[in-house]
Amino acid sequence: ATAGLVATSGNAMVELNAETDFVAKNEQFIALAEELAVLADATKPADAAAFAATDAGDGATVAEKISGLAAIIGEKLELGRVAVLEGKGKVATYLHRRASDLPPAVGVLIEFEGEGEEEVARTVAMQVAAMRPRYLTREDVPADVVAKEREIAEAAAREEGKPEQAISKIVDGKVNAFYKDFVLLDQPSVTEQKKSVKQVLDEAGLTVTRFAHIEIGA
Repeated sequence: ATAGLVATSGNAMVELNAETDFVAKNEQFIALAEELAVLADATKPADAAAFAATDAGDGATVAEKISGLAAIIGEKLELGRVAVLEGKGKVATYLHRRASDLPPAVGVLIEFEGEGEEEVARTVAMQVAAMRPRYLTREDVPADVVAKEREIAEAAAREEGKPEQAISKIVDGKVNAFYKDFVLLDQPSVTEQKKSVKQVLDEAGLTVTRFAHIEIGA
């Protein structure tokens, strides 16, 4: 689906998909998404499939409620991704609208700990929306993904005829560049570009423990 919206409530975030922007800004559609976000925060489903089968009141499941509204609106509606950050930390939220007349199409939840400035956690949520990291830390990157990056970098260096003794350094450089692109804590901060996100968080006395990112159409 290329249209829809992301709604948040507390520690939960829900994606509700539609086929057109016209429906995405329909008041009933927006109200249902917001109602589902509140329900997800209360019931803390393990995943979207579990949430679809959750009782949404009036004797209907979440899936049935969505189907019911689809029948009224006359367009296919679908439950997308569901994220619940159920940890000990606090949660910062950021929602981004692609156009002023459309509901939010990008949502981020950041779970964090520490007594520092909470506003910094929100700027990190904005960072996730803008820079789309896939992992929180280097340790979260699967070993096979790192191995593949090393393999590609090594093959490219050999193809370019780089001297043998320089290859391992070149490969390390490429892997570090991969981390800067896709690991949140390694990314240059969008607010203070000479610092990494980790440095900004450390200075603020905060630790990010998890994040969730949902973007319509991505």
